[in-house]
This record gives sequence, structure tokens and C-alpha cells, in this order.
Amino acid sequence: MTAEKPLLTLSSAIEKANNNSDSKTVYVIGELVGDEASYSGFYISKDVGTNDSPINIIGYPDEIDDVLTVGDNAGSRVVFVNSNSYITFKDLTITGGNVDQSGSAMNLSYCTVTLDNVTITGNSSSSSCTFGSNTYYSDGIEVGSNCTLNIIKSSITNNIRVSGASDSPANVTIGTECNVSNIYLVSDSSTCTFDSNMKINGNVYICSTSANPPVPAIYLSSSLSNYSSDNRIIITYEDCSEVVNKQLISLKDGANFNLADEVKKFTLSDANYTISDEGIVVQNSGGG
Repeated sequence: MTAEKPLLTLSSAIEKANNNSDSKTVYVIGELVGDEASYSGFYISKDVGTNDSPINIIGYPDEIDDVLTVGDNAGSRVVFVNSNSYITFKDLTITGGNVDQSGSAMNLSYCTVTLDNVTITGNSSSSSCTFGSNTYYSDGIEVGSNCTLNIIKSSITNNIRVSGASDSPANVTIGTECNVSNIYLVSDSSTCTFDSNMKINGNVYICSTSANPPVPAIYLSSSLSNYSSDNRIIITYEDCSEVVNKQLISLKDGANFNLADEVKKFTLSDANYTISDEGIVVQNSGGG
């Protein structure tokens, strides 16, 4: 697994790294086209890595752009992880996914995945979803059941959809120096953690029509340096009346800063409702 003696497929490289007690690193050199025949370019169905020793899939340190893609394999997503795996993707671009389902770039379930200096762009999906009057396409990352996704120093121009289920939650952490598009929390166990100087270019959409909408839905692990009372993160609920007097924003365990100051950096798209200093959704006088 060196530049001089590369393996032909990512699957074989991951398997070899997983069995290597000395190194769990796989290098991607240049453009790597998916090795699966259909559906997903890179399909990881076996348990690989551990919490203490994840598999590291890293762009090779050279002047070439290192890319995971599906090439001409139309109808395929780029990465599909459906296993109890621990994987870090670093210094890579993930592009070219095109499916009629959610998660054209990545579809993740039952795993812990970290994106470090990763660009996700140029993926598309013909599968549309509705969110109130809003229609969107699941063209980026699908974070499914029992999945934790940590994103740092990365750029994601496609949507992030966090689904999970009541008994199998999903969580996304948007970390330092991240630039992401829209985030959709679409189940009662979807949560998102924000950290430091991340940037959201779209909105945070939260499903509120389930029997138990996600509350709290947003956790803060540090002060949000890119936002202020004049430059706020917009949160859209399908129906704010479903979450009145419920906690929307909370501090992450161990966080030590003033929640009231951070709440001022958020706003609800429905002007009939606001977020209190305690992070609770309240109805304005005369609203509704």
C-alpha cells in the first residue's frame, strides 16, 4: 500500500489495512474510480477499524488532487458504509455520485465516520423530499441509523440529511473551519452539534411533525465565532407549534460558556416564534 506498490481497489486496501497491526492507513493517489459493479462505488459492508484505531483513507501528500468518484458508473453513489466501522476520510474530494436515493456522495449507517479536510461537491440525486413547502434533493450525505459523523475543516456544497430512527439515533458534528450547505434533521432522534468557527451557507431544517420531534436538536460545544445577532443561523421547523416550550438548543456536556449569548446567533424562520435565552421555543404574543 505504497505509491510504488499500490493495490488496485480500495476494498482490498481497506481489508489489508484492517489486518495490519502497525498501520491502518490507506492512501488514495490521484483519481480513484469505484470498484463496485453498481449501486455504490465504494461499499464497506464488513466491520473495519475501532474507536481507538480507525481506518484512515487519506489523499496522498503530493501535488495531485486526490479524488474518490464513480466515473462513468451512472446510478451509483460514491461511498456506502453499512457496518460497525470506524473510518476517517482525509485530504480528499468526493464527487460524481448520482442516484435516485438519498446520499449520492455518502450513505452512512451503523458507523462512526470523520471527514477531515474533505470536499464534497458535484453529486446529484433524482430523489426529492418535501419539507413543508420546501423541496430538496438528498444529493450529499445521508446519515442513517446508529451513525455518528464528525466533520472538520471540510467543505460540503451538497445537502446533509440526518435520519436515524427512534431507537437508533444519528448525530452530526460540524466542527472547526467547516463550510456546509443545508442540514436536514428528519427524524425524532436526529441531532447536530456545532463547534467554533463553522459556517452554514443554507438553513437548518428540523422535522417537527413526528410524534416526538427532536428536542434538543442542536448542541453547542463552543461559542460560534462566525455568527452574531446581526448574522444568524436560520432554523426552519415544519410546524413550530409542535415544539412550543420545548428545548431546541442546549450546551454539550462539559461546555462552559453562556448559552444566552449563543442563542442570539439563531433565528426561527417563522416570525411567530422565537428562541428564549434558555434555548426554548416560545410563541410570540399574538402569534399563531
